[in-house]
Amino acid sequence: MAQKRREPRYMCADLVNIRIHREDQTVEEAIANLEDISPSGACVHLEAAVRLGADIEIVCSTCRFRGKVRTCRYAEGAYAVGVAFDTPRAWDASEYVPPHLLPIENGLAYLDAPRENDDSPT
Repeated sequence: MAQKRREPRYMCADLVNIRIHREDQTVEEAIANLEDISPSGACVHLEAAVRLGADIEIVCSTCRFRGKVRTCRYAEGAYAVGVAFDTPRAWDASEYVPPHLLPIENGLAYLDAPRENDDSPT
């Protein structure tokens, strides 16, 4: 199913610190894998589920992003948590570039592209 987005999203891989603000005013800290990022949101993989609407903070090596949890689903042994940043266009690649940054459209194209020197029958 095609996803309609207003801005590009990029696959990446970076360990980040997470601060989850609970309804009882406590703050839980965890380490997560930053899976993808766009100017207005991100997806992190966590070991535990997070309540929809929870305030969350993603702390990277050179910056931090505050936002709200919009999605949380169990996939591939972890919870994929979708975060919408509080500040529009919060992420800027000139300030923070996660490792292995790759536009998702390009990444998907690589799956379908024939390999060079591939003599296997099609």
